[in-house]
Amino acid sequence: MNEEIPSADIIRGPWRRTINTPTEDQIVMAEQLAFCDEITSTCLMSILSILVENGIDTSEKSFIKDITFMQETIKSSILKTNGVHHPLQVVMDMTTDLLIDPDNTPFCELDEHTIDDMIASYNAVMEPDDDLS
Repeated sequence: MNEEIPSADIIRGPWRRTINTPTEDQIVMAEQLAFCDEITSTCLMSILSILVENGIDTSEKSFIKDITFMQETIKSSILKTNGVHHPLQVVMDMTTDLLIDPDNTPFCELDEHTIDDMIASYNAVMEPDDDLS
């Protein structure tokens, strides 16, 4: 009962293992993103604390979605000040208008018509037509 054990062909080569070490720019970017995340978390904790102190129920599933959107909006604003792109920056630029009052003081206004147009465009693309002709 001498069974032959199949052997694998092993090819030995002069391959060198490479270790991907981050560049200095990548390290700086990672530190910058971590710092922005830390500031965002601190802001969000303050917001949540104020809401809870004022009797707002923050445990609802829909509220959790809303607060997540707020978190990403805050993060987007912080990243923008550091020259880092975030997808929400485009949405915020499209849906807000920077205006100047008579005292030459800038203020911002939410453009609800643009938001309605964006939603209508999204629905037109994402919802199938009932007309099958």
